[in-house]
Amino acid sequence: MSIGETVRHGKILLNQGVDLLLLRLQLLSVNIAEQTEHAVRLAVYLVLALIFLFVGLISLLFGLNRILDDQTAVWVFFGIAALGVVLIIGVLAAIAGSWKNRSHAVSQTLSDMRTDIAYLRGEAEKEGEGE
Repeated sequence: MSIGETVRHGKILLNQGVDLLLLRLQLLSVNIAEQTEHAVRLAVYLVLALIFLFVGLISLLFGLNRILDDQTAVWVFFGIAALGVVLIIGVLAAIAGSWKNRSHAVSQTLSDMRTDIAYLRGEAEKEGEGE
């Protein structure tokens, strides 16, 4: 290859690389915006659920305190507290799983960007080559 061809080839790779990088950055921006929106919505739902839980639990405890004798009330109240802890652990596990699934899209886009840069540098074999 002559110097002129090498320079043209370099310009083509640079232009394609910049276009590809911009496209990947736009995709990353969309993924991050979706994840942020999901996190905000999740926080709002969590706060609403906590408010409803406290109102319901307080109403239940006042009602049970009126109708149960002292010995039974102690067991019922501690049972409700234990059930609440188990439910909280379940909800936190569901939130962690949901967050992990959402962050996968961002991770995939970043991985694709690394692969694209490696292709442009000639460091990685393209699919189908080498067979």
